[in-house]
Amino acid sequence: MRRSACVVLVLIISAFLSAQEQVHPDVQQWLASEHARAAASPLYQGALAAGGKTTSEYATDPAKLLPGLKGLAKRADEIVLVHIIRDTSQLSSTGDTVITFYTGQILKRWKGHFNQDKITFAVPMGVVAFDRSTQAATVILGFQVIQVGGRYVLFLQFSQPKERGLMPALRLVGDGVQGAFEVHNDKIYPNYHFDGFDAIFRKMPIDQFVAAVDATHPNSRP
Repeated sequence: MRRSACVVLVLIISAFLSAQEQVHPDVQQWLASEHARAAASPLYQGALAAGGKTTSEYATDPAKLLPGLKGLAKRADEIVLVHIIRDTSQLSSTGDTVITFYTGQILKRWKGHFNQDKITFAVPMGVVAFDRSTQAATVILGFQVIQVGGRYVLFLQFSQPKERGLMPALRLVGDGVQGAFEVHNDKIYPNYHFDGFDAIFRKMPIDQFVAAVDATHPNSRP
């Protein structure tokens, strides 16, 4: 998994705390609390017990996977084509999973509640480094990592209250792993490979795929 998305939590916090005269007391308090939360997290403790590095798997529930584009579109609160411009990984609020936040520039919107030109969503995978010798990773079997600089058609939904400890806002539909389709060389490549969509959409021309998405939600706009 790429290391560029790592958040070096303890090193950043320590750097701020070492220059306390330049940091507002409220910021000092927040940094100290984040330091304590990271140190007490199950992932950090697991990494220490494993000798410095640990990898966990985000276990998907097959019963929550959705069939067909219409199923994705019905569940989605946002359907967008984006250019990914930024990512950052951090601990979930529960401290037992790494999540990565992606921000994308919206190129086309089929469905949505906002008029912003950017959108941010979370995926339950990534890497965080607590210090130079201690790190934790979360992986999703069968999921191709979303890349900064890539273009993707995304089916996103808002997390329900019981899900916000893991992913606090927008996430992929279908148990948080479905609904990401990479656009590469004007062809479509589903990011999740265990839901049967590869057989239908892999290497489909983008124009044909966009027409299929249009058919699920015809009131789209650029």
